[in-house]
Amino acid sequence: MLTTRSCFRVFAVLLSASLFSVGCDRGDPLSCGYWTERLPISHKEALSIEKLGKLKCSGETKALAAFYDKALYRGEIVKTLEGFGNLDPKVRPDVLPVIRKALKDREGSPIAAQLIKNWKIREAVEDVDALMRSHANPAARETLVKTLLAFMKPQEIAKTLIFLVGEDPTTQGVQVNQLAADQLAKVDWSKIEPELKKEGIDRLIMALFMVDAQGQSSYQNAREALGAVGPEAGPGLVQALNGKHELLNKTAETYGIPRWQHRDGPELVEVLWDVGAPSSAEAVIRSMARAGNR
Repeated sequence: MLTTRSCFRVFAVLLSASLFSVGCDRGDPLSCGYWTERLPISHKEALSIEKLGKLKCSGETKALAAFYDKALYRGEIVKTLEGFGNLDPKVRPDVLPVIRKALKDREGSPIAAQLIKNWKIREAVEDVDALMRSHANPAARETLVKTLLAFMKPQEIAKTLIFLVGEDPTTQGVQVNQLAADQLAKVDWSKIEPELKKEGIDRLIMALFMVDAQGQSSYQNAREALGAVGPEAGPGLVQALNGKHELLNKTAETYGIPRWQHRDGPELVEVLWDVGAPSSAEAVIRSMARAGNR
């Protein structure tokens, strides 16, 4: 049987435990700081991020952005930061470091790309370009190039488009080659520096014959882009007809394109007609003669 003194001791212990547990989690759960403090607690991370978003705690942008590297729920952080940036555009510069990191993450990349598109973040253009060239996530290239085209003119990203048009369509999707060629058809090629212009012509010639695993090509798109280049595309096309275009020869070997098709088929002759290169007449005649003698 418990004595009065024993009962008092038990009560004191229970009261102390109760006070200790309350003290460990004291604070106002309706305040932003309350949930920011709990971000590092692993089993409270997801809830803390959710609460910061619901409470519209844009004042905690820097703290939440700084926690990104340690976070388990990075996708949720990016979404929450998006909400903060929509609510208060002044905090967007603090979100930019997270956007750059999220771009490289397969889960976060689509969200980050959407943010760059919606907020028209020109400071992130170099990051997007570097990611497309890195071969880290070729499947994301279509989304990424569309992100840039949403607020930039084809002329401004011609170098990126030239890179994409000549990349493997099986890896990135032939629709990326087609899109890049379509946009290059809108470029004013007279304003492109000579070295880049030559690279563009060469990669467009490659794109005439590149096919994906289903046999889909970007021929028509590349043809129209070369037509936009005009007579300056003539010498490269003549090289191709004469079998002396190194990049096209490698492309033909890679994709198993018969020699007669990329030298004596109608494809190059049609493009030469489009670009209007008078100096190509002799090469076309030789090509037709070879075709007739097959």
